[in-house]
Amino acid sequence: METPVSKRLLRKKSLSRSYDENLMDDYLDNQLGGSTRKRFRTKQELEKETEKEAMIALSLGFPIDALHEEERKANVVSQLDGKEQNDYIVVRNHILARWRANVQAWLSKGQIKETVSNEYGQLLNSAYDFLLFNGYINFGVSPPFKAQMPEEATEGSVVIIGAGLAGLAAARQLLAFGFKVVVLEGRNRPGGRVYTQKMGQKGNYAAVDLGGSVITGIHANPLGVLARQLSIPLHKVRDKCPLYDPEGRPVSDEIDAKVEHIFNRLLDKVTEFRQIMGKSAADISLGSVLERLRQMYTVATKPEEKQLLDWHFANLEYANAGCLSHLSAVYWDQDDPYEMSGDHCFLAGGNWRLIEALCEGVPIFYNKTVETIQYGKDGVEVIAGDQTIQADMVLCTVPLGVLKKKAVKFIPELPERKLKAIEKLGFGLLNKVAMVFPSVFWGEDLDTFGCLSKNSTTRGEFFLFYGYHTVSGGSVLVALVAGEAAQSFEQTQPSTLLHRVLSILRGIYGPKGVEVPDPIQSICTKWGTDPLSYGSYSHVRVHSSGSDYDILAENVENRLFFAGEATTRQHPATMHGAYLSGLREASCIYRASKGSKPIHNPRKIFRKVVGVSDTLVNLFKYPDIAFGNFSFVFDPSNQDPKSTGILMVTVDSFSSELGDDNGKVKNGQQSDKQPLKLYTTVTRVQAHELESEEGGVESQLKYLCKNLGLKLMGSDSFALIANSLISNVASLVLDEDFSCLLIGELLSSRMLVGVRTIKLKLTERKSGVESAVDRLYPEFRAVDNLVARNTSRVLKAFQNARVGSHHFGGCTGYGHEEAGGREALDQAFAEIFGAESAIVRSQFFSGTHAITCALFAFLRPGDELLAVAGAPYDTLEEVIGIRDGNGLDDGGLDWDALEVALKPETKCALIQRSCGYSWRKSLSVTEISRAIDIIKRQNPNCMVMVDNCYGEFTEAIEPPMVGADLIAGSLIKNPGGTIAPCGGYVAGKEKWVNAAAARLSAPGLGVDCGSTPGDIMRTFFQGLYLSPQMVGEAIKGGLLIAEVMSTKGYKVQPLPRVPRHDIVQAVQLGSREKLLAFCEAVQRSSPVSSYTKPIAGSSAGYASEVIFADGTFIDGSTSELSCDGPLREPFCVFCQGGTHWTQWGLVLGEILKSL
Repeated sequence: METPVSKRLLRKKSLSRSYDENLMDDYLDNQLGGSTRKRFRTKQELEKETEKEAMIALSLGFPIDALHEEERKANVVSQLDGKEQNDYIVVRNHILARWRANVQAWLSKGQIKETVSNEYGQLLNSAYDFLLFNGYINFGVSPPFKAQMPEEATEGSVVIIGAGLAGLAAARQLLAFGFKVVVLEGRNRPGGRVYTQKMGQKGNYAAVDLGGSVITGIHANPLGVLARQLSIPLHKVRDKCPLYDPEGRPVSDEIDAKVEHIFNRLLDKVTEFRQIMGKSAADISLGSVLERLRQMYTVATKPEEKQLLDWHFANLEYANAGCLSHLSAVYWDQDDPYEMSGDHCFLAGGNWRLIEALCEGVPIFYNKTVETIQYGKDGVEVIAGDQTIQADMVLCTVPLGVLKKKAVKFIPELPERKLKAIEKLGFGLLNKVAMVFPSVFWGEDLDTFGCLSKNSTTRGEFFLFYGYHTVSGGSVLVALVAGEAAQSFEQTQPSTLLHRVLSILRGIYGPKGVEVPDPIQSICTKWGTDPLSYGSYSHVRVHSSGSDYDILAENVENRLFFAGEATTRQHPATMHGAYLSGLREASCIYRASKGSKPIHNPRKIFRKVVGVSDTLVNLFKYPDIAFGNFSFVFDPSNQDPKSTGILMVTVDSFSSELGDDNGKVKNGQQSDKQPLKLYTTVTRVQAHELESEEGGVESQLKYLCKNLGLKLMGSDSFALIANSLISNVASLVLDEDFSCLLIGELLSSRMLVGVRTIKLKLTERKSGVESAVDRLYPEFRAVDNLVARNTSRVLKAFQNARVGSHHFGGCTGYGHEEAGGREALDQAFAEIFGAESAIVRSQFFSGTHAITCALFAFLRPGDELLAVAGAPYDTLEEVIGIRDGNGLDDGGLDWDALEVALKPETKCALIQRSCGYSWRKSLSVTEISRAIDIIKRQNPNCMVMVDNCYGEFTEAIEPPMVGADLIAGSLIKNPGGTIAPCGGYVAGKEKWVNAAAARLSAPGLGVDCGSTPGDIMRTFFQGLYLSPQMVGEAIKGGLLIAEVMSTKGYKVQPLPRVPRHDIVQAVQLGSREKLLAFCEAVQRSSPVSSYTKPIAGSSAGYASEVIFADGTFIDGSTSELSCDGPLREPFCVFCQGGTHWTQWGLVLGEILKSL
C-alpha cells in the first residue's frame, strides 16, 4: 500500500527542512504563549492553555465546542448542550493535550487528577475511559505500556486475519484490553502492503519500502506518535522537485508555474460542476470532466503544456491508485477535509521499524491463508488450510482487492449492502521500480524529480522518482508507475522495465555530464497480481461514495468485524488510516463484548493439547544443542543421526538486523513477559546442517525454510501434529532432569546476577571487554544451560556407581589392594560418555599417550590409517610415522572425499575432534556421527577412533553415543576439572578398551592393576564432577576472546558467538612478535610464575618451535588458563581453559595493552 501524496499538489510550499512531531505543540506555544508545564497559572494563562488544548483536540478530529459523534453514542455526559458538556470538553481536551505532550509515558487518571479539580472527577473518568478505549491516548509501542498489559486474558477471544497495520494495531489494543488474540497472516512476514525490502550488496544493505512509504502529514498522525515513541528520525520530503520533458530537458519555471495554475483551476471547476449537478453527476468520471473542461477552456493546447498537464494527472492517479476515468467526479476527494496537516516524511531505516515494534508480543502465525470465515450466535470458526480455529469474534483486515476477488468465503454470506459496497468501491494499482546504485548521481539535495511522457496513455510510467538516500542507508532511487501504465507494467519483463528507466535517467543526466551507472540491484513490484492484495489501495470509483467506506466498516452480528484502509471514510488509502481503523475496531470489539451477554465460557483460540506449553518450556530449559535463537531437544535413548527431535526458535533478538538474506525484513515478536517461541520437528543431521550454516541467524532461518523445507509454528499448532513425539521425549528427559530445573533457576537468578556484578568490577581500561560481555549475555546463558544438563548426567552416573568416600584412598605397588575406586571411576566415566567400558588411569601421562595406546589396540605396522579431519596433531605425527603427512582436508571435513576414501584394507579411521594447530573448525558430535555413518557404510570393519581432547562436555552428547569405537583424552584437559594432577582415559567398546589397557600395561594384565598413590583418586572423582562447570567457564572465555579480538581486527576461529565444540579459541596474529607478546601477556597475568617470560623453542613431539604460556598449578594443564602456538605462518595463538571467564576478561586487558 503506497501512501499517496496530497491530491491537490505534490510539491507543497514549506520552508522547514527538519522538525519533529512536537512541531505543532511548539507552534501553538509560540502563537498562544504559555507552557503546559506551569503548575500555577493566572486566569489569562489558563484561558490561553484551554484554547491551545482545544486546537490540539481539533487537530485530532474533535470539534472545538461540541462532542464527537462517537462520544454522543457513548453517552459520555448525562445531558447534551449544557454546562456539563462544556466542562466535559475542557477536561477531554486537557487529557488529549497532556498525553500528546509526552507520548512515551502511560498517562494515568491519577496524573490527570493532579491538574483537574475534584468536582470534575466524574467527567474526568468519563473522558479518560472514552479516550483510552477508543485509542486516542496510551496507544503505540512505548516500552512503559507493556507494564499495563494484563497478566492473563479476562475477556473473550478474537482471531485477526492479516498482520498489516490494521491487524497489528487492533491486536495490541485487544491484548491490552484483556482479550485472547491470535493473528493469522497469509504471507511469511508481517506488514501486508507495508513492506521494506533489504537491497544492495552483502554488508552494505539499504532498506527500501516497496509498499507504503510516505507518512502523509505529520501533525496528529498516529504513525508520527509511533516514530516518537521509538525515537526514529523523520526526514521531510523536500519541496524541490524539478521536472524534465521526454527528451530529458528541464521544464522551464514559467511553463511549470503556468500549467500548475491551470491544473488547480481545473480542479476548482470540477468542484463548481458537482455543486451544480449534484447527485446526478454520480455516474460521471473525474477524467471525463477534466478533459471536457480542458477543451472547453482551450487550455494546455501546446504539446509541452499538454505533457505537463498529463504529469499532474498522473500524480493525481498516483494519489488515488486509480485511473482518472475510474474516479468519481463527485466524491473522489471526499476525504480532503480530514487530511493530516504538516510535512510529508520518510521514516529513517524504512517503515519495517514500525511494523517490527508493533509485532512485539503479538502471537502471529504466518503462511496461514484464510479460506473460510463462519460466524453466528455461538461464535466464529476460521478455516486456514487444514486448520480450524474457533473464537468469540473475528476481525478481517484483508485488502479490498481480496474481498473483490471473493478469495475468502463467508458463511453465511455477507449482507447485501456490504457486498454492494465492496463491488462499488475502487481498488487501484501503483507499482515501483526500486534500484540501488553505487552513488547518488541525482544529487544529495534532491528527494524527488519528475519526468514527462509523450503520450497520455503512458503518462504514469516512471513519472516520478523518489530518492531514499537520506533514510535507506544506500543510494536508492524508486521510480513510480501509476494509472493505466501500472496495469501493463505487470505484464512486462523486469529487464525491459529496467532498460526503460535507465534510458530516462541517462536522457536526463547524460547531457549534464553525469554518468548513470547500472544499478547494483533492482526490483519491480507486482501488487496487482499478488494473491494477498490484488492491488495497492482504494479510491471512490464512479457510482460509489464515501458512505461505502462506512458500510464496509460495519460489523456483522457483533461477531464479524472489518478494518483496513478501505474501511475508513476519513483516511482511506493511507498507512495511518489503516492503523486508525485497527484502533477503531478494537474499541468496537470491546464495546460489543460488554454489550452482549457475558461470555461465561469463552472459546479457546485453539483446540489445545493440555499442558503442552509447560512441557515444552521445561524440555527446552536444558537443550541438547543450542546456538543463537535455536535450541534442540532429542530422544536421549536414540542416537541415530536420523532420529527426530524438536527445534525451538525463540523470536527475541531479530530487531538488531534489517532482514534476512532472502530480503525479507525481520520482525521480532518478543515481549518482556513472554518471548514468542516457534517449533518444528528436525533430525540430528538437520540440526547439524543448520548449525554449520554460516552468516548468523538470518542465513540459518533462510536455510531452515528453503533448504530443509521446515515450517515453524506455535506450541498449540505444533502439539496437534507432534503430541506423541513431545510426550515421548518428555517422558525420557524431564524425569531425569527434574533436578536440573532447580539448577536452572539458580543459574538464572544468582549466577547471572554474579556475571553482571563481576563485570562491573573490571577496570576502566577494559571497557571493550565489558561491552563484549554485554553482547555475550545470550551465549553465556546458553552455556549455563549446557553446564546444568551435563552436570545432571555426571551426577546421575556417580549415583549409579555408588561413589563413596572409601573410593578416594590410594594404593601402592601392583595396586591389588585398591578399594574399588578404580572400578567405580571406570563405571561412572563409561556411563557419562555413553561407552561400554572405560579405563581412567594415572599411568597415562598425556593425551597423546592415551591415544597411542588406543591406536595400537587397532593397528599393526603396515596397516592403513585414514586421518579423517586432516593432518593429525603434531604430537601424533611421529606415533603414526609421518611428519608431513596429509589428511583429507585441513579446512575441515571434505564430505565428498570421505564418501570414496575408505578402502577394504583401511583398518582405522582417526577423527580429531579439536582443531589442534590447524586453522579449521573443530568438529561437532553431529558431524562426527555423520562421518562415522559414511565410514561404516564403505567399510563396516574399519574401526573409528576419536581423539577427544579438548572436546569433552562442550556438548550434551559424546562420540561413543553416535557410534565411535574408541575415544581417548587427557585428564589435565577437560575431564580433570582443573583438579586432576595427571592421567588420561580410553573409553568405548569393551573389546577395544581391554586391548588399549594391554598396550598401557602388558598383554594379560588387563585393567585391574597399577598403583594410584596418595590423594590422586579423590582428585580424579572430584575433577570429573567439576568438569562440566570448568568446561563451561572455558567456553565462555573462548567466546569472550573471539568477541574482543575480532573487534580489534584479528581473525579468530571459531568466529564470535557461534556454538563451540571444543575449548580452543584460535587467534591469527600475523607476526612472530605479536605471538610472543600475546603469550608473554598471558604469562604475566597468571597466578603461577607470573614473573617469568615464556621462551619459544623446540619441544618434544612438535614439528616447529612452540611457545607456551601456562602459569598453571598443574604443569601443562590446559583446563587451566593457558595458551600456546607454533612459531610458523600465520602465527596463530591457541587459547584454552580458565576456571572462570573473568580470568580471560582480566587477561585480555593486558593482552590488548601489549599488542
